[in-house]
Amino acid sequence: MPESLTFLLGGVEIAAEPGDSVLAAAQRAEQKLQTVCKGRGICGACRVLVDDEFLNLLAPPSFAELRLLRYLKKGEANHRLACQIILDPSLSGLRVTPAPLPIQTLST
Repeated sequence: MPESLTFLLGGVEIAAEPGDSVLAAAQRAEQKLQTVCKGRGICGACRVLVDDEFLNLLAPPSFAELRLLRYLKKGEANHRLACQIILDPSLSGLRVTPAPLPIQTLST
């Protein structure tokens, strides 16, 4: 059985399994995290602020994620899409905070 892990979303501890996205684990834990595209990475509604301590542990954003983040918030380094952060044991204890929704969030 895969090793479980936890992360913090806005100060709330959430249990997850390796391979889960932050968005999927948060939804399973019934925590509010916005999404319009249901985790396909095309709306930007699930944007989170990642604690600086964990930025270098995340996989780099894809070109599509980076382009969307730049459009929504000028590509600030600590902004990522929760649906694109795939959890693994090295991210146990990850701290993220939901980012305020920008007016220009894309709808699908």
